[in-house]
Amino acid sequence: MPDLQTENWYGMVAPAKTPPEVIAVINKAAVEAMRDPAVIDKLASQGATLVGDTPDQFRAFIASEIKKWAGVIEAAGVKTDK
Repeated sequence: MPDLQTENWYGMVAPAKTPPEVIAVINKAAVEAMRDPAVIDKLASQGATLVGDTPDQFRAFIASEIKKWAGVIEAAGVKTDK
């Protein structure tokens, strides 16, 4: 799979029925923390790139990762024990 690119990523998720107002508060706090120069410097020194986007953007990113890795799993012929 010569075109496959991989990278590690981390994000915050909440249970499916978490109220949008709660998600908004958590997202705002996380984004503010990621704008702190000390946080930026510490994580950059470890090779991290901070994104800090919206919950909808992160949801779309996760969906794209699922699609990408489903293709890799299918191409490799991996089977689950379901």
